Amino acid sequence: MARRGVKYITPQTSYRFFGPNAGSIDLDGSVITYTGLEPILDLTLADNILFDFLGPPETITLSSLGFGRSLIDSTQSESVNFTNPISTMTILFDAQTDTFTNLGLGSDFAAEIIVNPSVGQRIPEPGTLAVFAAGLAGLGWARRRKSA
Repeated sequence: MARRGVKYITPQTSYRFFGPNAGSIDLDGSVITYTGLEPILDLTLADNILFDFLGPPETITLSSLGFGRSLIDSTQSESVNFTNPISTMTILFDAQTDTFTNLGLGSDFAAEIIVNPSVGQRIPEPGTLAVFAAGLAGLGWARRRKSA
């Protein structure tokens, strides 16, 4: 299925928002980490898309732009103008501190929407845990080397 104006097709696109001006975009394993990227215009066509709001308390709004496009916006992260996904769209946020509003999606939005509010602290991704473990190992090695 080809869409006019789509530049890249990917099975999975994931957005992780860490705060008002920082986050990462994972295009099927290729990760881009950014600061100060506002607004985001995504011309890719994703089979599945994930929005993960990890930052401070925020109000998240989802709306239709028509013509096969939607907008997700937040008071504490970048807005994303994106091509409607083919299969699923998942939205993750903290139910205790965040507010989510779906203002309505157009009839051209056919994907399944999964809204998954969590409660309390989120579990870090495996990559985050690996970096943390490597840092601890490095500190232990440096300390051991210094005492020798």
